[in-house]
Amino acid sequence: MADDGEPVLGPSLVGRVIDRRRDVGGGGIPTATTRPDSPVFDIPNAEAVLGQVITKPVHEIESVLVAPEAAVDEDDKRRAFDGGGDVLAELVRKRSVRDVVSHGRQSGARSLAHMDTFGPLVDSEWLEANLDQVSVFDSRKYLDGRSGRDEFERGHIAGAVFVDLDADLAAPAAAPGTPGGRHPFPNSADFAAAMGRLGYDGTTPAVIYDDVGGGMAGRMRFMLNLIGIPSAVLDGGIQAWHGPTESGPVDVEAATFEERPWPADRLVDADEVARRIEAGATVMDARNASRFAGKENRIDDRFGHVPGAINLAWEDNIDDFTGTMLSFDQLRARYAAVVENAEGDGPKPVAYCGSGVTACHNLMALELLGIEADLYVGSWSEWGSDESRPLETGG
Repeated sequence: MADDGEPVLGPSLVGRVIDRRRDVGGGGIPTATTRPDSPVFDIPNAEAVLGQVITKPVHEIESVLVAPEAAVDEDDKRRAFDGGGDVLAELVRKRSVRDVVSHGRQSGARSLAHMDTFGPLVDSEWLEANLDQVSVFDSRKYLDGRSGRDEFERGHIAGAVFVDLDADLAAPAAAPGTPGGRHPFPNSADFAAAMGRLGYDGTTPAVIYDDVGGGMAGRMRFMLNLIGIPSAVLDGGIQAWHGPTESGPVDVEAATFEERPWPADRLVDADEVARRIEAGATVMDARNASRFAGKENRIDDRFGHVPGAINLAWEDNIDDFTGTMLSFDQLRARYAAVVENAEGDGPKPVAYCGSGVTACHNLMALELLGIEADLYVGSWSEWGSDESRPLETGG
């Protein structure tokens, strides 16, 4: 709480306060806006605080949005001024979450986990403070023959439920040369049934983790996000977790998960990928550089990439030292070509990988930058197995 007793708005609320669009008529400086029905008004005195900022440019409102003890330094102010609402939201998000959690408890408001701006990442400290208010899923998966479920039973975050990529998050693999790829999306009814089997009814936010920096966890998070369920990936995965753990199998009570249709415009097929490339869209291949270049490997049916695609390997979204997502500035530099094209008049970008799983990590990185991209679910396992589709090799 601020010294005057009014609430300090934290990162989950910033996205509701700041309209993530550039105010072209105001010299590129966005203004802060909110909706009268926003959940932030459930917090005592929030309306009074928001009244102070609705007409202010972003670079003038950090005193309202940020606690005094977490004051924005001069470089941060400049970035907020130059980059607008998305940058300020990211700056505040990078602050310690302890002030945000403390504010939520002191105000008696609903947990911040229930805000519409929840995700796409949460850190270990936040999750430990909100563990009883979210549903946690362990999505570990390996290509080397190890069992994700066995690893889960050796040790997992307390209260977590194991989710199986093949059984719960995908339909059966398609035959080579036919549409679908190795991990097609299940139909909406099958997905709802799978969530119900896992004891999840979709009424609480979901946090998903793995042990590879989110490369596996991103798939479930993307699926839930597509149908409007607040969800996030644990930044840094289980390695970053310092809270309570459990071991052994977990029995869950089945739940009823409401079926929701997949938004067809966010899931593209091979023909649409080809059309987007022809129209000038950026198509990103999230596989590693050697597979993209066409080096022979044990995974792909043919070796190479979709003609016109660029290589943005998902692992390079992760800081080598911390194991967590790169900073906002690092991501923006890495995705500069995608952002520039997306912010222009070009068609929406598309992400693919081997089978529509790790590409979701790139989609998450772009989401942090305020860019929406679509998923080519069949990915290279579909395109590459179809002899009628062209391919390119080389970097």
